[in-house]
Amino acid sequence: MRTMRNSLYLLTLTLVAWLMAEIACGGPAASSTDSLAMPPRSDLDLARTQEPVVVTGDQLPLFDSAALDDLFVYAYAGAAWQQIPFQLDEVDTSGTYTVETGPLDANDEIVFMAMDLGEQAAASDWITDTNSQSYVRYEIQVSDPLNPDQQGWAYVYRSATLSPALPADYVSWDGAKQQLAGGTYTIGFSPTVHAAMDSIELSGSGVDALDRGKIRIAATCWIGPIPISQNLDEEDLVGSTDYTPDIDGPVRAGGGSTDGSSWAYHSLYRSGFTMNINDLTPPPPCTAITINQVRLSSDWLDPTTTGMAPATYYDNNTGAGVAIDGVPDSVPLIPVTTWKQVSGGQGSIVQVVDVTIGAGQLSNYYRDNQAVDPNDTGDGRSFGDAGFVVDDPAGQVSAETLTFFLDPDQPNLGSTYRSYYENPLEVVASAQSYGLHYYVYLPLLLRDSP
Repeated sequence: MRTMRNSLYLLTLTLVAWLMAEIACGGPAASSTDSLAMPPRSDLDLARTQEPVVVTGDQLPLFDSAALDDLFVYAYAGAAWQQIPFQLDEVDTSGTYTVETGPLDANDEIVFMAMDLGEQAAASDWITDTNSQSYVRYEIQVSDPLNPDQQGWAYVYRSATLSPALPADYVSWDGAKQQLAGGTYTIGFSPTVHAAMDSIELSGSGVDALDRGKIRIAATCWIGPIPISQNLDEEDLVGSTDYTPDIDGPVRAGGGSTDGSSWAYHSLYRSGFTMNINDLTPPPPCTAITINQVRLSSDWLDPTTTGMAPATYYDNNTGAGVAIDGVPDSVPLIPVTTWKQVSGGQGSIVQVVDVTIGAGQLSNYYRDNQAVDPNDTGDGRSFGDAGFVVDDPAGQVSAETLTFFLDPDQPNLGSTYRSYYENPLEVVASAQSYGLHYYVYLPLLLRDSP
């Protein structure tokens, strides 16, 4: 029996990317931002400040082959220029994100935050750097398609005489603590105990509000015609995941590939993946393997002990919300939700989820019951434990998850943030020369980039 269990364990290592993509905010986490953040922009017209702006190298063709140390991003506000935090990430020929070494090429990504955007500058308004005047600059216009009048601007300059001015770090990884911190959250892991998220602190509270992420896998290992049933949970996957981000820059931390990546930002976590269940190779001694069910969910600690009380759970089917209090509730299993929200005294989370499966049955999971369950993990109880169940999965599976971290005690905002996902910020890159300008219209849909 131990041999069968170990064999299934080896197989599940290939499932970790899928499993972790749906665990609340899934992915890496840090202890403190240790940052010099930009001052709040009360004059910024754009309301959607939590989202990143990602511009690829091919949208800046006149900067092709430029030295990366010669590129800088500025915002213009109050008749003054200010350099804003940004980073350059490279996608190599295999589609994998790597630490940028330069020079700039078509698939590189320049990333900065919408919250740092400024006003539109006139063509005659230029930074006081003579060397930059010998090159074009790129005006980056960002608009909200849901509210077209809400806009913000940034400017990408090229100069050999400028230097970085802001030691800002909006998100950072602490390997010793196995934590990743954004500006409004801290997520932690305990990889020697289980292979899921282990803690979450909201709004700088310093208090862990999460019991843990939960993984449940029911499978059948076939040895010829003989079936052997196996059940695994997150504690059976110890050591299967390294949460250290491949890239830890001032604006985002994470990595992956164009087929599946995870990125943590100031107050947003985004994860996406695509895989094919049919491509899984059965480990010896199994001659075939069947994944019968996978459950992925996030279980909170008792809100009365963490300061989250009164805490409320919302989703598409539960518009009025239900109290997270350990008393069972009736939350529909279908139709499958496209967003989930938890609001409480320490902070609020809205998670937008887009899941597609080639075959199988996808349903919601929700359990709020403070009774001790000897078959459970973590604290052995369920407080607002919410997620998804997939029965008989097969074929291609893909998922994209955006988790927005909000202030405490927020009302039902799920539909609003779902509309953000479905209507990505629009970006136009325009090349301008010193004293006169011309335009190259290059829209970028942010949903396809981070």
